[in-house]
Amino acid sequence: MNIRKLLTAMHTRWILFRESLRNMRDIARMYIATQAPQPSDRNLVVCIRDFRHGRYGYLLVSYFAQAGYRIYFYRSLQFLLGLYGYDRAVFSMPGAGIFRRKVFRGINAVDFLGLNAEHILSPVKGIGKRYTIDLDYFRSGPANALRIPYHIHPLMLRHPHRPEPGNFRHRILMYGQPDLDWSPELIRDHFGLIPRSEVFSHLDSAPIEWFRPSDHAALERFLSTPADRPLACLIDSRRCWIPASAWLRVLSGFDFFVATPGVSMPQSHNMIEAMSVGTIPLTQYGRHMHPPLTHGRDSISYTDLEDLDRILNELMAMDAEAILRLRSGVAAYFSEHIEPTHVVETWRAMEATEIQLLFNAEEPSLELLRSRLGERSQPEKKT
Repeated sequence: MNIRKLLTAMHTRWILFRESLRNMRDIARMYIATQAPQPSDRNLVVCIRDFRHGRYGYLLVSYFAQAGYRIYFYRSLQFLLGLYGYDRAVFSMPGAGIFRRKVFRGINAVDFLGLNAEHILSPVKGIGKRYTIDLDYFRSGPANALRIPYHIHPLMLRHPHRPEPGNFRHRILMYGQPDLDWSPELIRDHFGLIPRSEVFSHLDSAPIEWFRPSDHAALERFLSTPADRPLACLIDSRRCWIPASAWLRVLSGFDFFVATPGVSMPQSHNMIEAMSVGTIPLTQYGRHMHPPLTHGRDSISYTDLEDLDRILNELMAMDAEAILRLRSGVAAYFSEHIEPTHVVETWRAMEATEIQLLFNAEEPSLELLRSRLGERSQPEKKT
């Protein structure tokens, strides 16, 4: 057993070492390819120190890149060396570079973003906005606290899809499986939500006329075959796995998407992706969005499984005009509160130069929540 553990540890270290070598190569390429900013560019100097958490490093930086910033990394070597998986897409962001003073000669002001970099000063004398990232996303605080919107999965940025107006849509999509129940204590006991797998199991046995594709080919035939009425589709991801390249297009083929919580927190990429293509979320966690979704305007909400059954029947009979109004509300919410360009422009228009942004990095943010909940549960010590 000890030998097996040793071999596993050695293999893991080798994989990490190999990734570091790849990252060193890409850092050198990024350094060489760095271009000097132009006076008309919107520039962001990014300092991220000691942060290795899957896709969220990329999501953080790419959100600002999508808003029109040219990204320059500064004192972020540890972050760049530790990139892996989806995060390595940082190296392929258009225009991203490594900060060098000589390329910033003549540039008087830039915006600055720091994560775990509280004491790092901007290398450029003039600062426009200084964004400080706080990972304590789930803390209680003022309702108007500024949060970076939870965004679509990095893979979806590689496969954009814009639905054609007027295309036929089926009515309801549910996608999932019944045996994923990783962190129900937070989902159920703290956030007050029904876990994803429980919703799927309930709908799987619900008395509703579901189309259940046996595989992805069957799903594609269903979506491409003319129908005389919109139908509901329940997909078991164990049998019918939808590839990333087709996911947004599939979502856009339905009026409503049953948007269940993530495995350990309310937020899930799937709901944001659905909203991005005009599909209306049917969800229990709209109140956990920032700002909250509004039932009947930009979403449909349910309280429990019995309520979900009732609403499903109502949605199957909903008229086209009501669906169009909801879809318009979804588009307005996404444009104002999620789409990077509009959101970042709102921050830039603020008078304050120091702006603190709460960022949901999943596990690090949940650990801060668990720690706070643990402290509350400890009995007070007698003095």
